[in-house]
Order: sequence, then structure tokens, then C-alpha cells
Amino acid sequence: MQGKHKACVLLILAMVLAPLAAMAEEAAAPAAPAAVTETAAPVSAATPQELFDMVTKGAYVMEKLGEDGLAAFNDPKGEFMYKDSYVYVISCKEDKVVGHPSPKVRGLTSDGIKCYKTGVTFMKDACKNMSPDGFWLEYWWPKLGEEKQKERIFRKIGFAIPVSGRPYQVGSAIYNEDLSIEELKKLSVDWQSKKK
Repeated sequence: MQGKHKACVLLILAMVLAPLAAMAEEAAAPAAPAAVTETAAPVSAATPQELFDMVTKGAYVMEKLGEDGLAAFNDPKGEFMYKDSYVYVISCKEDKVVGHPSPKVRGLTSDGIKCYKTGVTFMKDACKNMSPDGFWLEYWWPKLGEEKQKERIFRKIGFAIPVSGRPYQVGSAIYNEDLSIEELKKLSVDWQSKKK
């Protein structure tokens, strides 16, 4: 009996201490110089179909898990970070971002997120114009690191879809100068029919 008890204690200790050791090792590692982190290998640009697929996947996760699913969207290294974009979750009922890889963005209301070119609060528009098939929108936004250069804004296209039976809407956006909203609507009908 003592042998089994001792083995259980050792197993529990190993399960607790291994993650702690890994965290200590990570904390002790020297930070990379700023120049290295800023010149990381470029990430390929996401396509409109990848955006659509990631949003529909996110809506499925939120439908199945509800509030418990938000952790997946809040993880900056998680499955909802893809290529040069990410998937987010908003609550139209609360008028705020509830799932986002950046803690600085979580909790922002629609009044704090406006198109740099038009001043439109596009999150409010998405909530107002929502349909079960989703909603495509366009807005202008700076690229990461260029937020203070107001003249350096680029067109983004976004897609958002309501979560069936839940108070959430899942969305994502990518930089894209090529496709019109009408073209995207037609393409998404085709993409949706291939999923059925």
C-alpha cells in the first residue's frame, strides 16, 4: 500500500513541478533585442476565404462552448490567430469586445473602435445589420506600428456572423484592396454552400 501511495505522490509532484520548472526556465531566458523581434520573418497575408472559414469556425466554437469559449480567442498564440490576422468576439448586447488576443482591446465599446477614414463605428454597424448568414464590411485602418500616421491607412474587409443561440458575434478582418463587398457576398454564398 505504501508503494502505491508513494507512486501517486511522486506522479502528482511531477505534474505540478514540471510546468513550474518550465515557467522558471522561460522567465530566466534573456529577452531578444528589440531589433530581432521587430524584424521577424514576414507572415503571409490571409485570404478572404481563410477569413470566412476562421469566422465560421469561431462561431461554431462559441455556439458549443458559450462564454467558456472566449479563452480561445483571448490567447495571442491560440488557434484563432491565423497568418496576419485573428478572430475576435463581440457582444452586441453589451456593446463591447469580449474576446480578443489583446487585453487592451477586450472591453472596448463600439464608440472606441472607428474607421480612420470615415469615423463610422463599424462594430455598431455590424450589430445593426447582422443576418444569420453574416455581414461583410469595409473600413480603413493603419497597419500595426503605424497607428500615429493618420495618412497611412489601408482598406480592411471584415466578416462577422452571429452565434446561434448565444449573445455573441464572431468576426475577423484583413487588409484587402481588391474585392468589393458585393463580390465578397457572392463568394461567401459559394463558400457556405461547399460546407453543407
